[in-house]
Amino acid sequence: MAKVYNTEFKEALREIAQRVAHFNSPYDRVRIVEWSRRLAGIPDDTIDEAKNRNDYIQLLKIMTRGGRLHGVFLKSPPENDIPPLAEAMANFLCDLCPELPRAGPIEPIVSRRTPDGCAYIAFRKIPDKGLLCYMAVSTDGLESDGNSSTDDETMMKDKETSPL
Repeated sequence: MAKVYNTEFKEALREIAQRVAHFNSPYDRVRIVEWSRRLAGIPDDTIDEAKNRNDYIQLLKIMTRGGRLHGVFLKSPPENDIPPLAEAMANFLCDLCPELPRAGPIEPIVSRRTPDGCAYIAFRKIPDKGLLCYMAVSTDGLESDGNSSTDDETMMKDKETSPL
């Protein structure tokens, strides 16, 4: 799975490198390079780190396609750990609108698929209620439907229909 994330990251980085020269603002070019280097320095030891890194690089890729930086990319990347993208964007909005409450750490949805693709498990803590767990097993293997929804999104849809 980490190999898929690494390939996705490298392809996005390649596209960003091709587009960065077309930015008129040297300030934006510097920010793109800073973020690219910082994201490339994030270890991919865990799936969560690789997912977080890829969330940022995919958003940066979209912005370079549009020719303009927004949000968290207007500032240099933090020296310490980079928070999940959703948390960083929520805090960016709070900086613009001080009346909004700041976002704390967002709890991840943990999901895993076996290497042979025959089993899948996902779980998430539900405050004051316990733990939501979803598990699927098939002798034929579990295939994705080919659309852009991720395992996490599928798990969230299941949560919404769950009697819990």
